[in-house]
Amino acid sequence: MNNTLIDNSDKFLMRNVLKDYISSGKYNHICIATGYWDLPGMQLIHEELKSFLENGGRLDIMIGQEPQLRSYQTNTEQEENSFPDFYLQRDINQLSDLYRSTAELILMYCNVNKYDGLGISVDDTKNEDREESQIQVRLYGQKDIEHKQFLHAKCYIFLGQGEADGIIGSSNFTQKGLEDNAELNYLETQNNNVAASFNEYSNSKSHKVWFEEKWEESEPWNGKFIQILTSSPI
Repeated sequence: MNNTLIDNSDKFLMRNVLKDYISSGKYNHICIATGYWDLPGMQLIHEELKSFLENGGRLDIMIGQEPQLRSYQTNTEQEENSFPDFYLQRDINQLSDLYRSTAELILMYCNVNKYDGLGISVDDTKNEDREESQIQVRLYGQKDIEHKQFLHAKCYIFLGQGEADGIIGSSNFTQKGLEDNAELNYLETQNNNVAASFNEYSNSKSHKVWFEEKWEESEPWNGKFIQILTSSPI
């Protein structure tokens, strides 16, 4: 792709850029940071993602947290209506059978860390009970309860052998963010800018370093993610 701006105009749909990058065969690890996530958004890249995972690829998704309750949530307990749990459950309950295959794909590759997000410490589980998960989901902003932060950043990182490309901009990993909304994203193709290590000799921070810092500050959420999907009507 020669153009480095992705704005969801006809020729520069974020959806199509993701499809091209995921199916290129050059990458084995994708990292996504997003304020919001929905199943229809992942369904847009279902076939490409399916092939990527079948070939052993790894997908890390870090989701933000709602900074405050919305008006229609105030009549119930915050714990029950926390983001993204409440909205994910609500959206899934309204989805048609069209998204069954994408939900099944997630469950097939996100079937590990089964205790994460369910109130059970991962450290308390036996190693033999856990396998390697190709899809890892984390929730940002939970650790510091007193000063919760909402992850508003959107970042897509593609890593492979000698390859590193990244996209930073406004598109959430949702259907509207990938094809409907008027967005503005920047594609970075310089490997060092995307994946260089940060040390005493460096005066800049790469996409990968930023993501890893936030990833360490987030909490595993595979278990809750699976629980919500498996309890849905589809």
